[in-house]
Amino acid sequence: MIPAPPTRPGTRASAVAGSLLTTAVVSIGALWAVVFGPLWLFGEQRQLLLWFWAVPLAFVPWLAAIAALVLALVGWSRGRGRKRAVLAVCCAVVVLLAPIVMVFGPGSALVDTSV
Repeated sequence: MIPAPPTRPGTRASAVAGSLLTTAVVSIGALWAVVFGPLWLFGEQRQLLLWFWAVPLAFVPWLAAIAALVLALVGWSRGRGRKRAVLAVCCAVVVLLAPIVMVFGPGSALVDTSV
């Protein structure tokens, strides 16, 4: 039996945090596109139809981002490193910005509501 090489502490937690963060960002991006894509294509009236479905569904990837943040902090505390610190900061940014992005969308500067 060949022994497995030893891994650094916190490697598994950081790997799981990275995959959870990637999944959360892709899911939030897809939900954001579902909500605000019709706004850009058709105008404001049709956008509201999908908003009531997508925003509650956005809580699932947001909770995955919170779990990724916790795992990233665990991985960073077990083994210091620049990549682990960047992962923890990225998780914190997603956790803070995801609700703002889902509620406010592209912003009033990008949408012409004068029509």
